[in-house]
Amino acid sequence: MSESTVVAVVDSAPTSSIRAYTSIVAVDLDTRIALFSAVATSEVLDGVLGKPIMLKHVVIEPTEFTNEVTGVVSIEPRVTLITADGASYRGTSLPLHRDITRLLAIAGEPSTWERPIELVIVKEGKAPQSYLTIKSAK
Repeated sequence: MSESTVVAVVDSAPTSSIRAYTSIVAVDLDTRIALFSAVATSEVLDGVLGKPIMLKHVVIEPTEFTNEVTGVVSIEPRVTLITADGASYRGTSLPLHRDITRLLAIAGEPSTWERPIELVIVKEGKAPQSYLTIKSAK
């Protein structure tokens, strides 16, 4: 049985849905407050581009965005990565969401890992079409 928490499923254009997810099992109030704090105070991933981070937990939540040019509102996945030292970083890239989802599918739930996974956050493409991905640091 998985020890993660699927919080909600939200329809997202065009054909997928984004699940609110956390690998942290928040069974008591202190853990719930720590989870809230990690997400609320997370820094943007741009601050750690190209630097290794030791991934311990993942939070994914659907977030509403409005395109500044077209005015179209869409739901995109906001991914928060929580490191072994308690730092948290966030990004809203669909490729980042895809890569994290793939990592969880292959490596399993973070609660089953023998140790944190060392990753590097990479920005690819050119503005305004740049996006975030993850690479193994090893």
